[in-house]
Order: sequence, then structure tokens, then C-alpha cells
Amino acid sequence: MTNTYSNKLQNIVEDFQITFGHPAESTPTLPTLERFTNRKGWGSIEEAVEQLYSISDDKADFINAVTKLHEYLDKAMAKQLGKPLITDRTEKLVALADGLGDELWFLLGDCVESGIDIQPIIEIIKESNDSKLFTDENGDKYAKQDENGKIMKSDSFFAPESRIKVEIQRQINNSLTK
Repeated sequence: MTNTYSNKLQNIVEDFQITFGHPAESTPTLPTLERFTNRKGWGSIEEAVEQLYSISDDKADFINAVTKLHEYLDKAMAKQLGKPLITDRTEKLVALADGLGDELWFLLGDCVESGIDIQPIIEIIKESNDSKLFTDENGDKYAKQDENGKIMKSDSFFAPESRIKVEIQRQINNSLTK
């Protein structure tokens, strides 16, 4: 692990980014709009929809929740369009850092509101991601990508859900004994 950051979780993700050939900057750097838009789609948006589905009681509830997300997205876009566009690079980085910090604050707040200790969950997800790696004849680990750049999974890959289930049950059991 490179330990560039003061946050352990961020260092875990940095290790993944480097191992899998994704960007990992050590100084504040503006990502391209295309890359960042894709990451929000793959991550924040897709995961938010998945989370809403996981807590919905039926498909109608789920559809209503996603429709509400569309409304929030439209409202947020209108709010930003009412502001002047930031043109200074440093000011762009300040605004990006503020937004990332706010987003992380809300994500951690979601963990708190759900009573989920996220650190062990992140560690399980890291182990699962690392299990995608292939091993060469020297024992060195490496990532493989298909022709579209999607990370391929090695034969040793394991999905994290069963381990997360064990961890969640441990957290439930620990809370019952307090």
C-alpha cells in the first residue's frame, strides 16, 4: 500500500486504483469531465439505485424512489446553471474538493443512519477486488482487461456478498450483546 493519504480507506482505494491501472494522483488534479461523469454513473448513481432497490418493499416503491432521484438531479442541475461557471483551475479544485467532501459526509452519514460499521465492509470489498487479479509464473499479481477495457476476473475471484453477510450478522450480534 502506498499510503499517500491521511485516510486509511482512501489508501485502500488508492492501492486498488494503482493495481488495476486506474488514475491515482498524488497532488490535486482535475479529472477529465468524461472520466468523472463515467465514474459518477458507474459508482454514485448505479450504487444509489442499487441501494434504493435493496430497501424497497416492492417494485412500485423502487420506481417511485428512482423517479424522485431524477427530480433531485434536475433540481441540482438547475441550481448549478444559475451560478457562474468556474474557470480558474484552483477554484475548480476547491469546488470539486468541497463537493467530494460533502458527498463523502452524506455517504458516511448513510452508514451511521444504517448502523453499519463500513470499515470492515470496505476491507471485504478490497479483498474481493484483489481476487480479480491474475498471477504470473513468478507469483506477481496483475490485472487483465478485455478489449473494451473492462477488468476481467481471475479464477480465484470471489463475490463479496457472502462475507459481507457474515460481517453484518457479526455487527448485529455485537449490538445485541451491548
